[in-house]
Amino acid sequence: RPQPRARRAGARNRPGSRPHHAAGRRSAPRTRAVPAEAAHRVHFLGTLPSDALAREYARARAVAVPSVWKENFALVGPEALGHGTPVVASDLGGVREWLRPGENGLAVRPGDAAALAGAVTSLLRDPERAARLGERGAELAREFGIDRHAEEMVSLYERILAEGNRTTSGGGRP
Repeated sequence: RPQPRARRAGARNRPGSRPHHAAGRRSAPRTRAVPAEAAHRVHFLGTLPSDALAREYARARAVAVPSVWKENFALVGPEALGHGTPVVASDLGGVREWLRPGENGLAVRPGDAAALAGAVTSLLRDPERAARLGERGAELAREFGIDRHAEEMVSLYERILAEGNRTTSGGGRP
């Protein structure tokens, strides 16, 4: 099943590689927002199948999540972390549930393009730091994995059932 778009910043250091940037769906407003001098480095990938998305995450030195509104969770961040890629994200909304600045990525003020660019650039210029943040991010991302979610759901249902049994065994109504 195709997965949501990835926002990717910079290729990993490989001989002969040059950093490039990718973003989500192609749209006129985003296309117009890219300065002409950077257009050759910005690629709108659209929706990708899971395997292609995984390859993009793995190739990235950082993933940018430049939200300007309070998203519930911004799933692209934990997805990137799960692939060992650090995240540079706006510090607001549900992002705060998974972004731990200095541990698995960097936080910037929403709408501050200069801060976003500076944070991404700092990771592009310091691949060791980016790798450390990515490794820690992969560890932290397990908190949001399907196995953990399933365990928590089973535990919740067990507590609800136990409470219901205690209520009904006392002769009262549930």
